[in-house]
Amino acid sequence: GEGGCAAVIFDSSNNNEIENLREYVGMTTNNIAEYRGMLLALKLARKYGGTNVRIEGDSKLVISQVKGEWKCKEPHLIPLNKECKSIISELGIKEIEWIPRESNSVADKYSRIK
Repeated sequence: GEGGCAAVIFDSSNNNEIENLREYVGMTTNNIAEYRGMLLALKLARKYGGTNVRIEGDSKLVISQVKGEWKCKEPHLIPLNKECKSIISELGIKEIEWIPRESNSVADKYSRIK
């Protein structure tokens, strides 16, 4: 179906939203939309220097695959996975965690806007 994705960067000292990016993906799978959201998050991390970054996402599949806990076997996801891992390595990001969808309500809200 139709998909969108979003990423939000927060100031960890006060939890205020600093910036968000969102993208309408169009007709796609939920996994592609989730990977696109991870790429938006990494784009924000790069913009802000990539230091002291903690990535949180509500896609167990994407988080587990980019951390190397699960293999990425789907041919259409492999290029997205490699791109994410490359940026993570480039920025030296060590903290990548899965969070429940309820804890990701801001990004979830933005992802639903065309």
